[in-house]
Amino acid sequence: MPYTNSWLCIYAIGQLGRPYLMGSRGAAARSTQKQLKQNNYTATSSYYANPNYNKSVKHHDCSGLVLAAMTCSSINGSTNGKYPVAHGATSQYNANCKTKANNMKNFPKIPGTLVFHSSGSTKTHVGIYVGTFIDKKGKKHTNAVIEAMGRNWGVVYSSVSNSKWNAWGQLSLCKKDTKVGDVFDARTGALVPPTASAAQSSTTTTTTSTSTSTSTTSTSAD
Repeated sequence: MPYTNSWLCIYAIGQLGRPYLMGSRGAAARSTQKQLKQNNYTATSSYYANPNYNKSVKHHDCSGLVLAAMTCSSINGSTNGKYPVAHGATSQYNANCKTKANNMKNFPKIPGTLVFHSSGSTKTHVGIYVGTFIDKKGKKHTNAVIEAMGRNWGVVYSSVSNSKWNAWGQLSLCKKDTKVGDVFDARTGALVPPTASAAQSSTTTTTTSTSTSTSTTSTSAD
């Protein structure tokens, strides 16, 4: 399948509202996977015992959202079993992004760019910058990042202006087919044509952070 910035954005927007599960990369939560999490994360075993994790719904962790976008040919589809990028925020930054920076001074605001939380040389969290998108209720959001925020939130949107985003990188495998000002529509799962985007009259909402803390997602294994 072709790797493009636009597909990263379309896939990520299509996952909004779906659950978080550490170690997941776009697959439905199987009972064996749920039991493994209960065994490995005894402090939060009740969370992984949640009945929702028996449902056939796609789950992601933060870097798994990026990985799934590179392996799924549709928003609701299964992964193809081929994983062209690493599973882990630090590895994605170090191994899969050639154009990158450990600060946001020259952040390009090109949709499909990855953004990171950093702690020293470790990247503790990753999201996909989509810029402007229209949600399923018709509201327009700007400066948006789609992220699998954590077990209490699932896949949500937040603002790239949140100070916790302090590094960025562009996946080397992805064709840079997006530009600043592109608009994505969650209702159609597509990039809005430029003429339609200019005429779009939906309410514009400046995206703000959805959380004051992301400590539950800040793990180097995510």
